Amino acid sequence: MNQQFSSRSILFVVTMYILTASPLKASDTIQNRYIRVTSKSLGAELTSIKLKHDNSEYLWQGDSLTWADHAILQFPIIGNLKDNSYSLNGRIFKMMSHGFARVSNFIKVRQGDDFIVYLLESDAKTRKMYPYDFRFYVKYKLKNHDLLVEFTVENTGKEKMYFTLGYHPGFNCPLNTTKGNFNDYYLEFGKQETLTRTYLENNLISDHKEDIVLKNKCLKLDKKLFKDDALVFEKINSRSVSLKSTQNNKSVTVKMNDTHRLGIWSPAVGGKFVCIEPWFGLADEKNYQVDFNKKNGMIKLFSKQKFKTLFEIEIK
Repeated sequence: MNQQFSSRSILFVVTMYILTASPLKASDTIQNRYIRVTSKSLGAELTSIKLKHDNSEYLWQGDSLTWADHAILQFPIIGNLKDNSYSLNGRIFKMMSHGFARVSNFIKVRQGDDFIVYLLESDAKTRKMYPYDFRFYVKYKLKNHDLLVEFTVENTGKEKMYFTLGYHPGFNCPLNTTKGNFNDYYLEFGKQETLTRTYLENNLISDHKEDIVLKNKCLKLDKKLFKDDALVFEKINSRSVSLKSTQNNKSVTVKMNDTHRLGIWSPAVGGKFVCIEPWFGLADEKNYQVDFNKKNGMIKLFSKQKFKTLFEIEIK
């Protein structure tokens, strides 16, 4: 009997340790009258965006079959590197797709009722993949029905620093997860324009391009659009893209202030979500590789200089 009690006690202690220590349980919440948002320090990633009056979830909750993430940060690269490596000043570095920020532990440095700020600083681990000294701040702030997403990168080293930056949030599609289907939805751009799609081949930029003419500023969603991977637009004039339905009035709008590159992605099979991704740079090209500081869309910072950009997510 004592042995049985002891075993159960040990099991209880171990279970409680796992539950309390698990990073999956750790989350931060900010809210205002209209929106409740949760995020986590791992990757400084948003995990939920809810409209309070009906508790509807706008952010993709992840699954093990299509995409396990929610809204990843892309730093210091976007997309894939050719051979998962790059050269810089005669040295070769390895790095995973979209960079290491999405799998790094950020520190929470400030939080109020309606805002939170995370920080990632360079260390010995990051320098093995990326030789620069930096601070990367991520701030989430609520303003009415808008979630402001602010990125600040500071060069804390003595040499010029090169990087690129992007955002990769996924939104439920349908937004009302109990009704409707993916094909009820469309993307409404801020302007009427002809978009040139650059195709990906093995996750790298190819030479194949195709024009897409918007119809009344809109692009109807269909899983067939993604049979050749993400839609990559190297130049757009619109400053906003909205996910809307023909069946209800719910919508989410991503507003872009500085960048004119955009990715749109959803799995070709399964996955009831669509990602709207404002980018400063692009993946490597499939046919050749250039030095890191000459990659398309690279941002250059001198010592002690800062770069700041702002995206906005509006939900209705």
